[in-house]
Amino acid sequence: MLCGACREFFMQLNYENRNMEIITNYETRKIVYLKDLVPNWWEDKRYNK
Repeated sequence: MLCGACREFFMQLNYENRNMEIITNYETRKIVYLKDLVPNWWEDKRYNK
């Protein structure tokens, strides 16, 4: 799982990274999207204009 600093870094690199799939369980192939790990990202307001 990504730490908070890594989540922030990936979000700042490119806004489309919010759709990045992160594997949380390799055996079951369970994934979570970055946008779900950072639901209230502080820069969303800038991109939603």
